Amino acid sequence: MGVFHFAGSTGDAAAIQLDNMLGERRQREISEILDHLEKYKPDKVLVEYPSKKQAELNQSYQQYLQGEKTLTENEIHQLGFKLAKRLNHAKIYAIDYKLNLPFGELREYAETHGKTQYLEDFIGNVKSYAREKEAYLEKHTLLDYLKQLNTDSSDLWNKNLYLDGLLTLGTDTLYPGARMAGDYYKRNAYILANIDRVTEAGDRVLVIIGSGHRAFLKPMVREKRDFKYVEVHPYLK
Repeated sequence: MGVFHFAGSTGDAAAIQLDNMLGERRQREISEILDHLEKYKPDKVLVEYPSKKQAELNQSYQQYLQGEKTLTENEIHQLGFKLAKRLNHAKIYAIDYKLNLPFGELREYAETHGKTQYLEDFIGNVKSYAREKEAYLEKHTLLDYLKQLNTDSSDLWNKNLYLDGLLTLGTDTLYPGARMAGDYYKRNAYILANIDRVTEAGDRVLVIIGSGHRAFLKPMVREKRDFKYVEVHPYLK
């Protein structure tokens, strides 16, 4: 399931800054989302947290189960922890892999090849998209927005940030845009490897991850012969 980062402060141009996720309105909306996800009945809940910090994540989850931890606005807590608890899961799974994208190289190329305005316009368009979604969320629920994020059209928008917007930045000898797109593919391949590692035969898993990752992971999972892809959108209706 593709999500946006509830806490907002990710540094991404597309980060959405939202009103208090811990307030009554948003907590009610989060509970509504969990009601829908419960119907999927996953055996394991997988979240966008560094896989190498699995022990740290589960220590935090155990503290939550024991009433010793106050949850933050983060979607890992608000969706992952809460859903796993509802389902009586003893454990939650970290599947992210951090890989720094070469944005500095991309900016340097733009500055030395007369593409600075192109890059700034690209970033500006992404930020404008985020502001539009913030305005949408002022009048709509979190569930309404998740229904939008988990669609083919949303996946296509996310993929074309790399395959259209950035891929054109380069020459026949320099490929900073292609490298950035390739590194993002690479990061998602690592994430898929982590998903594969914690998934056993017969497992019904739910991956809660940024919608940009969903866009790249979905075709990988669909084409992976030992996985069966299940679309989350029908469960959000």
